[in-house]
Amino acid sequence: TDGKRQQHQLMSNNISELIANVGKCERILSTPMPATYTRLSTRFLLVWLGLLPMMFYLKIGSGAVFATFVVAFFLLGIEDLGVQIEEPFSVLPLTRITDKIAAEASVVLNLKQKS
Repeated sequence: TDGKRQQHQLMSNNISELIANVGKCERILSTPMPATYTRLSTRFLLVWLGLLPMMFYLKIGSGAVFATFVVAFFLLGIEDLGVQIEEPFSVLPLTRITDKIAAEASVVLNLKQKS
């Protein structure tokens, strides 16, 4: 029947899209990020933040400690965000996503077995 053909075509398209997306995720996962890049940027940031109070002290005096803390908080937060972006699969809720896909696949399988 026409309705079953449309459902089959829709399911086939969804499976093809899922396979393509899994391939894209595998490429992202297997793309190496040089560890030296992360280490270099972190070391540079820490040295810069270590020298920052001296510059602030010349301009704002004893408020240099607070100003350095504020700047360090934001810059180290951005640096941590960059590290997380380099390894997206350690942050993403992949177990929950795969459990949902498995549940939906079992619903489809049960519907197919009933018909």
